[in-house]
Amino acid sequence: MYTPAHFAVEDRAACHDIIEANEFGLLVTAAGGAPEASHLPFVLDRGEGERGVLYAHMARANPQWRDFGEADALCIFAGPHAYVSPTWYPGDGPAVPTWNYTAVHCQGRPEIIDDAVERDRLMERLSARYEGSGPWSYGGLPEKFRSAMVKGIVPFRIPIARMEGKAKLSQNKSAADREALARGLVESGRPMEAEIAAAMRAIE
Repeated sequence: MYTPAHFAVEDRAACHDIIEANEFGLLVTAAGGAPEASHLPFVLDRGEGERGVLYAHMARANPQWRDFGEADALCIFAGPHAYVSPTWYPGDGPAVPTWNYTAVHCQGRPEIIDDAVERDRLMERLSARYEGSGPWSYGGLPEKFRSAMVKGIVPFRIPIARMEGKAKLSQNKSAADREALARGLVESGRPMEAEIAAAMRAIE
């Protein structure tokens, strides 16, 4: 990912924060020279391995999993993003529009989870993560139904070998310009623009 130094997110915890706030990621592989991509929900284990481990599953009917083990995969986690209008800058100087955003790219070799105990632990974890305190649980399913269901999925893990974070938040502009841009974003009245404005205002 092209990342000028002033937009780079070097802190591992900050990258993990972006991933966990935007866990519906894009998994990209390119075995055999043909790119494949799947949109999937991920769960990050921050403490496992050197940079963390990503867990997910996909439909067994999805041919992408057959590429696993041949090469590294790329996982893309896109955070909030917003158009920045040149009309929001203070002063009369010339300006151009841009787009502010946050994102994290992770690379690693996918590993299929074949062990039934580990598979069930992952499915419990995924459902608990997204179901919250609701009454439904993976473990509460009838055994026969659960056994039939898991035959149709491929659970896997990706130890993160490389992680790149980017937060393009007008760091190359003055504090006064950033505040004017943040104000313009907030006045748009849209939630995602407000998220970007808050991130811009958090820059020291």
